[in-house]
Amino acid sequence: MSLDELVPLVAGPFGAIVTCLLVGIGIYRLMVYMFVPMLQRSIDRHFEQVDELNARNHAEHQRIMDRLDASIAQSKCTYSEAAK
Repeated sequence: MSLDELVPLVAGPFGAIVTCLLVGIGIYRLMVYMFVPMLQRSIDRHFEQVDELNARNHAEHQRIMDRLDASIAQSKCTYSEAAK
């Protein structure tokens, strides 16, 4: 192949393939090194918020159960005293 035959190939289809590969590699590196860590941090932050919400919900549930137990115990005492 002479240089006159090679130049149109390099400038045409081969150049397009190389350009597409370089752009694809650039997009891949951008995704892997920037977007994936950013998404991981945001997901970790979301999980921390969910854990905190779960802990507050559990504490509130425990307070409600304690109040109900105290209320039931008090009503049993009142009922048994009234029955005497």
